[in-house]
Amino acid sequence: MARGLILLMLAAAAFGAEVIDRVAVSLGHEVVTLGAIRRQLRLNAYMQGKPPEDTPEARRAAAERLIDQALVKREMSLSRYTPIPMAEVRQRFEEYREKLGLTPEKFAEELKRYGFTAEEFLQEMYWQATLLRFVQFRFSPSVQVGEDEIQEYYEKEYAPRLREMAPGQEPPPLAEVRERVTGILASRKENAVLEQWLQQSRQQARIRYHEEAFQ
Repeated sequence: MARGLILLMLAAAAFGAEVIDRVAVSLGHEVVTLGAIRRQLRLNAYMQGKPPEDTPEARRAAAERLIDQALVKREMSLSRYTPIPMAEVRQRFEEYREKLGLTPEKFAEELKRYGFTAEEFLQEMYWQATLLRFVQFRFSPSVQVGEDEIQEYYEKEYAPRLREMAPGQEPPPLAEVRERVTGILASRKENAVLEQWLQQSRQQARIRYHEEAFQ
């Protein structure tokens, strides 16, 4: 899975400064703090349903995601992008909680174990939704999926995978799953364009790692 997609699936908002913090990465006039990295680690742990892992390697990986987020956020500030309505995100928040089968009180208790309040987690969902929508706004117009690509993917990947998952059953014809196949290929191309853009943006950014924060 492309690093660009990973960063979008695990995006983290800045939930407020730690009492004592340290700059871990500098990007020109912007910074990624150790506190932000630790929040990212806690968020990742919550999403994966496991205890946080605060190791030098984990900190480095979290820092890389936060760098990418900072670059996308900088691009957002230069565009005429309309943010997603908070009401829409609140609805997603409630749907997520209900899907977990938790009352508001139980959900708050679960989040608290990872160091977040319900409002902080809502803000994280808002930031994640904003990132995802902006990437589609910024990069989707340049993505085109051809008929030959659809046919090739269906024959070489989609249909064979379904046969492996359900031996003895024939996959649905392409006409029935064309929209889904097209969406998969479009997402792949969007991720590739995003990854290329991130690499170029990183080369132009003045990124400096403060190694003491990764010890």
